[in-house]
Amino acid sequence: MYPNLFHHDVLLSVCFSGRADTLLTKARFFSTPLHTRRHVYRQPKGVLMSFELDGLHFDIPKGFGVDEGMMSFSLRTGPDDGKRPNIVYHRKRNPEKQDLQTLVTMIEAQLQLQLPGFTLTAKEEVEFKDGCKGMLMHYRFVAGEQGEIQQMQSIRIDGDIVTMVTLTATADGLDETQQKDFKTSLLSLTK
Repeated sequence: MYPNLFHHDVLLSVCFSGRADTLLTKARFFSTPLHTRRHVYRQPKGVLMSFELDGLHFDIPKGFGVDEGMMSFSLRTGPDDGKRPNIVYHRKRNPEKQDLQTLVTMIEAQLQLQLPGFTLTAKEEVEFKDGCKGMLMHYRFVAGEQGEIQQMQSIRIDGDIVTMVTLTATADGLDETQQKDFKTSLLSLTK
């Protein structure tokens, strides 16, 4: 009923369509010297775009671009017990062009409906490293046999694109220093 909340491998989920020429995921790109640019990458016309992530190389057909991108990373230290902290990066289009407050309210309502024992423990307006305003939510919920889970989620809007970065850990899985470090990471997005 609930997705696995702890991932052990890097996940790349990308939806392609023939109508876009913008790449929304951050990976290693080989189609142009501009491969070091972050987040939004414009593919030159007529160039076959390709990228490599975690040792896997993929050539994207001409005319395709990314509509949605998602990557998941898990902490590589500690026991491999399925409960390591993980971070999910999700970037997608915001076709309704919802403002930040409306989007956060909708996300919070969805979480309350979908997650048993959902409790919002903190919600604050934040500023990302590049000055973009956003929201940071910290909440807890019950995830079956895994027990109580905590998540910190940063949300920002850049035009018609929404970016959400979510840290997931067990309720007692992060000390105060780790929480501060992860918060810094969640707010490190730059354009």
